[in-house]
Amino acid sequence: MISNIPYTLIPLPGLVTMSERSVQVLNSRHPDEAFFLRTIDKLLFASGLATRAIGSSRQAEGTKTVVAADDDRDASFDSVRDHVKAGLKRNNPEYKAACERLYGIFKKNNLNLSRLPYDEETGALISLFEDLSGSQPEADLAMINASEWLAELKRDQTAFENAVKARASEKKEVSEIPTDAVAKEALIPALKSFYRVIDVAEENEIVTGVSETIGLINVIIQEVVTAHRR
Repeated sequence: MISNIPYTLIPLPGLVTMSERSVQVLNSRHPDEAFFLRTIDKLLFASGLATRAIGSSRQAEGTKTVVAADDDRDASFDSVRDHVKAGLKRNNPEYKAACERLYGIFKKNNLNLSRLPYDEETGALISLFEDLSGSQPEADLAMINASEWLAELKRDQTAFENAVKARASEKKEVSEIPTDAVAKEALIPALKSFYRVIDVAEENEIVTGVSETIGLINVIIQEVVTAHRR
């Protein structure tokens, strides 16, 4: 007979391990045995969901990527803005005039846009890029050697947008996965049913050699239970 199992005391990964190893033993000793096929399918389905659920409650890694991408675009914006501002003090008339025109554009789009919430900052940057796309601003940027800096800021903005999209996709995927608790509630009944069918096969002598199979499964159960009592 299958050993008594303290199901609620075993964490989800342990129950998944117990399920997979028990199925492996049953399949290896009684391949294609019709009496077990239905209960095996049900247990594999439940353990599959549980495997996907393990750790689903953890914070998505995508959030860290978005924060890092935002830091990058903030640093790029601040560096370009400060470079333009510093040029306002140059004695070179042409250089200073270019910086004055550029600084006016930066001021129009918020000199402190890097402190804005994500969406507002994105909107402000897109507006800034549009205002800097004309022939005069492009010439002014070239004059003060800031064209490459602006290109870096644009690349950082694109990277941020991609990170936001990836995080949204990740959140959607995670939302479709059951939590650890829900998965456990589904897996435990499937495991109980699985072991009960094996016991019935032994009690009624339906499948030859099932007593030895139960002995092997009980070893697995003991190993899992012991491992999670430490």
